[in-house]
Amino acid sequence: MTVYTGTAPGVLAQITADVHQLTRAIHLAHRGRIITQACLLDQLRASIGPAGRCPMEGPSRRRVAESRPPVAAGPMEALSTLYVELAGWHVRLWLASPPYGVDWQKASLRALARYAPELAPSVAEWLSVEVHDWWASAARESGWNLAELLRLR
Repeated sequence: MTVYTGTAPGVLAQITADVHQLTRAIHLAHRGRIITQACLLDQLRASIGPAGRCPMEGPSRRRVAESRPPVAAGPMEALSTLYVELAGWHVRLWLASPPYGVDWQKASLRALARYAPELAPSVAEWLSVEVHDWWASAARESGWNLAELLRLR
């Protein structure tokens, strides 16, 4: 395999940073404490659940009739886009499948970040744009401010 040296270090650093926040826990410093949040991919998966569901308090509480969709459409679209495009990159680059029992999406994202230095510069830039789009949509749909996440890198 040919190793290309023309890929800008900033492109590779951005891919690595985006994949890191998508697949690893996010740590925040708040009022002298370290707060650990789940990775963006897990937060996006959790935000799809039944929209507006909350446990009722007490036996006499009743829900008011209103429209409550079974899933949140925005996070579902972001997650499905990420899954489909990630699978496309996985096939295009002939990446090895992760072992059984491992989170396929997280393992494939990490494999993309490891494989990025071996790509042609134009392909690495294309991958960087796609991964950054996945990161941004996962962050937005999970309720994060993009500027806050960028400061945590």
